[in-house]
Amino acid sequence: MLLAGKFILGTIIASFIQCLVWRQVNHVSQFIARSFCDTCHHSLAFWQLIPIIGVALQKGRCHFCQHKLSLAPPLFELFGGFFASRYLTLNLYAGLLFSLGLWLAALAWFDLLTLSVPNILLLLGLIFCLSLRFLKPTLTPFDLVIMLCLCLILVIFNWRHWLGAGDTLVLLGLMLAFGWYCTCLILFLATLGCLVFNIFAKVAKLPFIPFLTLTYLGLAYVFPPLFGV
Repeated sequence: MLLAGKFILGTIIASFIQCLVWRQVNHVSQFIARSFCDTCHHSLAFWQLIPIIGVALQKGRCHFCQHKLSLAPPLFELFGGFFASRYLTLNLYAGLLFSLGLWLAALAWFDLLTLSVPNILLLLGLIFCLSLRFLKPTLTPFDLVIMLCLCLILVIFNWRHWLGAGDTLVLLGLMLAFGWYCTCLILFLATLGCLVFNIFAKVAKLPFIPFLTLTYLGLAYVFPPLFGV
């Protein structure tokens, strides 16, 4: 019962983050009482706002204008629910991992909508990463050398425009928090997911932070020891 409650709360938090980011990007007041369809602008009924279930009840289309709804919001809500069911606890370290997940989710939604992320949000997340580093074991000289080499590679990738500045800072933050091995695994799986998605979607420009976020949430849920839990 407790796990179900955490899952539901996680989906609500993920949905709330998406709403905040969408309104910020589209210059819509955060104080409007009711959400609305961004195509026909019809106010949504309460059942349409239920995370995951709302989209399913509408069969993937707006109940009013029949515009096809994106699958990205329910997917993020689903990942948010599973992630919260494991990490939404009173434990300090688990709480920081959950906070990091929320930070990545907000960045992912900004990146998805605008192909950019706010600098202030990047700075906030780097503070979370630094907090996690203080709770982790001291790095060995070998780890430091590998991390320094990876930092150099990421900077070169950014200079060559193979990675955006936001992508680079997120990866550096993850390396600061979890070390080089975990970050390389996240980068590899996220890149693989991005390539597979692009085969079917054939999009000219793909935001990368959403793939990093989903990879982090998935790995942290399936392999907690990888993140020191």
